[in-house]
Amino acid sequence: MEVEEILNECRDLVEQVCVKFGYDSQDTEGNKSLKTVLLEVIPAMLKDSKKEDRLLFYQMLSHTPIVVTENLTQESYNKLLEQYIGENVNQHITEENIELGEYGKNLGAGAYVSEPILDENMNLQGKKSFIYIQKVTKKAKEFLGTDINVPHLIHELGHAWHAEKDQFVMLDDGTLKERIGTAEFIFSFSKTPDNKFIKKCTKTTGLMIEESLNTIAEEMAMANYKGIPIEEMQKEYKISFVPSSYQGYMADFVRFMLEKLGKDDFENYRLYGETESKNKINALMQKTDYWINREADILPSSNSPRNYDKKRAVLGKINSAR
Repeated sequence: MEVEEILNECRDLVEQVCVKFGYDSQDTEGNKSLKTVLLEVIPAMLKDSKKEDRLLFYQMLSHTPIVVTENLTQESYNKLLEQYIGENVNQHITEENIELGEYGKNLGAGAYVSEPILDENMNLQGKKSFIYIQKVTKKAKEFLGTDINVPHLIHELGHAWHAEKDQFVMLDDGTLKERIGTAEFIFSFSKTPDNKFIKKCTKTTGLMIEESLNTIAEEMAMANYKGIPIEEMQKEYKISFVPSSYQGYMADFVRFMLEKLGKDDFENYRLYGETESKNKINALMQKTDYWINREADILPSSNSPRNYDKKRAVLGKINSAR
């Protein structure tokens, strides 16, 4: 579907969410408002997408507030949590910290924040979520035409979009599964003597692939947003922004997978968690050199630059902006 058609399709919804969430709708010289940015970003992101997928994006946009802020501190972030998630949500649950290394240490330039709503019997009642985006530097503002960090806005909208379908599911064994695209988290709960619960993340899979797929989609959307070739956009990241490791090491690996395996199954898996697509990806991956040579090439026993420990060392230095 062409950009102009998508713009016509989404215009009324953008008007509605701007009123609903109080988004800035007034452009000033050299600084586009969030309303204008959304009207440009959405067609850039959804170009060539299927109607079913776009409807899922619109559904997400209608209930996920976007907050544009600057100089975000832990204190102001806590206020956002109180405002958009609510201080009374899951008061009976204490969450153990998830160990994500450098990835989780600092408040980034943007994030999709979500929380399941669980009643006192641990029944899933829904979720609350929001996106925050910090403002950009003067150099980036000149390139973007706005102080809104458009690449991060696209990136976090991408995560929210791919988490819209069944993000949280309570499993038969009493654990909670969270899915954001290809990233899956399993949480267990242990009851305390005072009838409260401790929530612990016991398993994480697909996080790096999700970040990389989302980054590749972000770069393409940014090229559409600016109306420039993807190669030129990738160069611009190095000039006006602080690129993450995903825009290098991991993104190259995932581009290889997309080239060999195709985009459709990855997108179906990201958007809908389709097991058939996941199994197809795994089956095809087993035919690649990456899989065939894994014993000598990527496992910890290998001396290859691509071995797992060396990858982990690189990924441990992920920029806090992601």
